[in-house]
Amino acid sequence: MPIQRVFTIASANYTNIGDALIYRKALSWTADVQSRHVFVGRAPNLWLEQIELERGRDTVYGASVGDVRGRLRSITTWAFRLAFGRGSTALVFDVGEVWLQRRRLPYELLNLVLAVIVRLRGGVVIRPPHAVHANYSKATLAVFRLGERLTNLSYFRTRQSRELVGRGVAVPDIGFSEERRSGLPVDRRDLLLVSLRGDRPDVDETWVAGVRLFAERKGWRIAAVTQVVEDEQRSHSLAERLGGAVVPWLGEDRIRMERELIDVYGRAAFVVSDRLHVLVYGLLCGAVGAEVVPTPSPKVAVHLATAGIDAVTIDATAHGAEQIAAFLESVHARREEILAAVPKAGSRLAAAEREVRDLLTR
Repeated sequence: MPIQRVFTIASANYTNIGDALIYRKALSWTADVQSRHVFVGRAPNLWLEQIELERGRDTVYGASVGDVRGRLRSITTWAFRLAFGRGSTALVFDVGEVWLQRRRLPYELLNLVLAVIVRLRGGVVIRPPHAVHANYSKATLAVFRLGERLTNLSYFRTRQSRELVGRGVAVPDIGFSEERRSGLPVDRRDLLLVSLRGDRPDVDETWVAGVRLFAERKGWRIAAVTQVVEDEQRSHSLAERLGGAVVPWLGEDRIRMERELIDVYGRAAFVVSDRLHVLVYGLLCGAVGAEVVPTPSPKVAVHLATAGIDAVTIDATAHGAEQIAAFLESVHARREEILAAVPKAGSRLAAAEREVRDLLTR
């Protein structure tokens, strides 16, 4: 019997264009179901447009910023209708990063209860591409693993997460299923883009010298871009130190900002970033990239490796300016090899999407 109702959550960092990308793609996997119930937390109306929810077709649950009681009522209503409403049901968990610290234990217990109810009523449970954050509690992980046992289809966006949990299938980050853009021909691309997290330690002058040296040798201009509003100040600082330009953040108009970024990536020859989805967007638009930062977290490297892209990350603290420039050149020299992995990643995700659609409509 085809699934009649999908219940899912799309509550994220609403100022992060990468989050909008992955939630939009995850929601598209459930487009064949006639009724979708989506909890969005304190999301602004623009977020609903970004992830392409349809007000007439989708039932949206949430409340304004600061209205804690309103959000509690919304999530309670969402959970009650999931558990006791009529019709065959699918519970589709969050896409992206899963946090399993000790304080998340009650949340995972609730998820487990909801999964049990859905399966007992003949429904299905799906986890679109997700990954367990490296900082986890053993107790919370244990509950999460129990929930995974009740999951009909589960996709991990890193091999490490799949091995940690012991179930499911490793696939690339769902962002790789986004439409690829051709952008400018390679010989007309003359931009080196930089975009670094504002909540991580700043880069030093050796890093600046290495990136500038790479750009000068290639004859490229440098520009700093912001894909998450919290990084905007860091982007302005980088542009000033690198002698480059800034692609300005366009205020609250994040739909227009995403279009602007896609245009800029389509003119870029290379991207340097510690943001996963900055690099993913660059790859989708024909620009290869690398992560060169002080003491990088494993996140970017393990996610790109699952998509078939290796050896694009180094620790800037262990390298001089000449070494940084040489590393960036070595990554750029592999342009064709790296870009060839992008459609392959998309094909693996297309197969996963077909499995989900088949399960929902069987």
